[in-house]
Amino acid sequence: MVRASMVIIVFAAGSISCTSQKLPSAEVIELKLHADLVFAQCSVKTYDAMLEENNQRLKRFLEKYEARNRIGSLLGMLDAQLTQVAVSKMQEEARACGEKAVAKAEPFWSAALAAAKDSSETKLLQNYYDTWKSALAAQRPEYQDFLVERAVGTAGAGYFKRADAARVLNEEAWTAIVASTMTQEHFCLNVLSAYSGASGPDSRAIIESTRAYGVSTADLKSIQLKSPRIGMNKCGVMASWGKTKEVQVSTDKAGVREHWKYNGNQQVEFQDGLVKSFSN
Repeated sequence: MVRASMVIIVFAAGSISCTSQKLPSAEVIELKLHADLVFAQCSVKTYDAMLEENNQRLKRFLEKYEARNRIGSLLGMLDAQLTQVAVSKMQEEARACGEKAVAKAEPFWSAALAAAKDSSETKLLQNYYDTWKSALAAQRPEYQDFLVERAVGTAGAGYFKRADAARVLNEEAWTAIVASTMTQEHFCLNVLSAYSGASGPDSRAIIESTRAYGVSTADLKSIQLKSPRIGMNKCGVMASWGKTKEVQVSTDKAGVREHWKYNGNQQVEFQDGLVKSFSN
């Protein structure tokens, strides 16, 4: 059977320069850095507490099934009571950590808000800050989180699903801020391509912006070497080799494939937006 596919050839035009495009302001970057820091501190603290409680539950679970009928039933009731107490304590600790995190981030939030150039940027900042606080609140565990896969004593499936969904919304809000200051193409071709790894405000702004566009730390190292890598996205390739002269796009049951051709023998093959192979 011949597999159906579609191929489209596109000849890329030159990039349009825009001198007004720039990285997010220093105040916005400072807010992002400090918000990420205190968020991670609370996240690790909550996760460690959940892990410890889950270990205790597993221990009680084994004790219950080593005991006989009546005693096992009593131990089961005790397990539920102890878990309720532990979860209540974790909720209070997570709430307190979240309040401290907001208090620490507040000065940076105020500075970023004051530096906003218009109502549009203010709205984007407000959305980012609101989703960040929602992500903090989503880290508070619930009793039901410890009832998932109870037979093997494993908890957290519901918790991680809830927390991850809140984090995704916050990441999307951050991407909207980055996209409002410059286009992705301009960032990849003209800003990220010049990244040297040197420290400084611009370097921090570049790193925080790359996260909005899915460029990893490993990608940054390859970009400095002006070479693509397997698994890199299109932004990383543009930063490494520039804009392609020709694009071939094909679709089949395996997904979407793109073939980028450059001068000489340089070419890159993408599978669903990530580098599958490349040659010099």
